[in-house]
Amino acid sequence: PQPRFNAARTAFNPFADTLSPAKVSHLLLKWRMPDFSFSPVAANSLLYQAGQGGRSYVALSLNTRAVRWRFIPGGFIELSPTVGPRFVYAPVPAALYALDPQTGQPEWSFFPPRHAVVSGTPVVAGAVVIVPVCPPEGNGPKAVARSCSLYALSASTGRKLRVYGDPDGVTPAISKGTLYLTSRGTVRAIRLATGRRTWTFT
Repeated sequence: PQPRFNAARTAFNPFADTLSPAKVSHLLLKWRMPDFSFSPVAANSLLYQAGQGGRSYVALSLNTRAVRWRFIPGGFIELSPTVGPRFVYAPVPAALYALDPQTGQPEWSFFPPRHAVVSGTPVVAGAVVIVPVCPPEGNGPKAVARSCSLYALSASTGRKLRVYGDPDGVTPAISKGTLYLTSRGTVRAIRLATGRRTWTFT
């Protein structure tokens, strides 16, 4: 589970047809939790969410809202987490943390190069997690020359596998082993396994 439902970022939930007016017409508020921001992700009977005004990641019980764990990354949270088969991937500008989904303990971390930040929500596709990295936004000539990259990391260890250069710093879509990204108004299709460009569209 990840923002926009899947790695292809289709925002389509194939289970949505299990809902109907008859089933939702009598919905009542079950619980409420204040001071949370960004899109939550539900998995493993837990709700993973940025809390405390963007200062921590929190796992809540879906049924009771009880806090299972809280992880404080030491930086302001600006993005939603992504849940993969083994870890919860928790981004902050200075790092990406792979957290144990049941305990919140960090298993590995990725730090972008100097003078760069994690700029988009990570995408998990099989054994790979894709992380957008950009120079910090700002004013003046440096902002105009901003150039970003996508880092392909091992989803289990965080080891750098490949770097795709010069996208616009947005979260890409992944489908059937192909990475689709936008760069300077051009859409590129790149094979994840080889890094080979298969087509472009301008």
